[in-house]
Amino acid sequence: MADRRACLLALVAGLAALLPLPASARDGPLGIVIMHGKGGSPEGLVAGLAATLEANGYLVANIEMPWSGSRQYDVPVLFIVPTRDYPGLLRTSPRIYRLLPRHPRTRLYEPEAGHGDAPTASAAEIMRWTRAVAAAAAPR
Repeated sequence: MADRRACLLALVAGLAALLPLPASARDGPLGIVIMHGKGGSPEGLVAGLAATLEANGYLVANIEMPWSGSRQYDVPVLFIVPTRDYPGLLRTSPRIYRLLPRHPRTRLYEPEAGHGDAPTASAAEIMRWTRAVAAAAAPR
């Protein structure tokens, strides 16, 4: 399973390298953010990918994600479930939300939208919530 994931990551990186780049991207170094899998770490399966990209001139951010093995979702989550989502997602989303680790700023947001319209319909709430979370975390 780990070998398949590593191969998939390498394949995605290889395919990305084949895509034509706009002129602005060809003029300078390219940056990439690498996100490890659930329970993983930057030093795990993605470390070789990060090293290879850096060795080839990429600017690499190989960061520890909130779902790493050592962090276990230690950040708040804005969990968005549109009211007109697909029926299967409407059935499972409340259970998934309840399984999130408790955090005082984690919120459930239910925009009046379908699955495809949810991102745009949620923009104002995403901006409000991210500002509130950032203000609460700012040093005083």
